[in-house]
Amino acid sequence: MIIYKYPLRLVHRQTIALPPEGKVLSIQIQNHIPCLWAMLQAETPTRSTDIVIVGTGCAFDNTGLEYIDTFQIGISVWHVFRRASE
Repeated sequence: MIIYKYPLRLVHRQTIALPPEGKVLSIQIQNHIPCLWAMLQAETPTRSTDIVIVGTGCAFDNTGLEYIDTFQIGISVWHVFRRASE
């Protein structure tokens, strides 16, 4: 097993290279940047995974999304989802 860190941009939708079976451990702020940590098998092929970040109080379509975690920057609270595996 190996744990990878994926720095995230504070945008509504982005793509990271994460295997669908990768287990997301946490999302926290490191040096003022939201980061996602995931555990996966070493040398596992990755594929593009859609990450969606939504602010508290913002409307969004959650169809096909799996909740990952919530993080806070200043007074803003953000909720992170990933597109469900197909």
